[in-house]
Amino acid sequence: MAEHAKSGMTFGGRVTQLITVSVGLDDWEWGVTLWARRPDWLKEIVYTMRFDEASARYAEFGPFYTGYVATPAEILAHCRVSSGV
Repeated sequence: MAEHAKSGMTFGGRVTQLITVSVGLDDWEWGVTLWARRPDWLKEIVYTMRFDEASARYAEFGPFYTGYVATPAEILAHCRVSSGV
């Protein structure tokens, strides 16, 4: 697990995390929420940490969900969709 922690530390300043525990309330005992300004940083940290030696041997991963924090107007502009207004 030291490799796993060391891998995660290389993303300091780019990715922020919140780790929660689930005691009998969910199928998974840990929940990890990641925030970053760029989605490719999230992809990079997930791939890096998922395939380190300890994770590759012992970890089971649940589903991953992604999203943006933005106003509806910002999402439409990002997707280059006209709001029709």
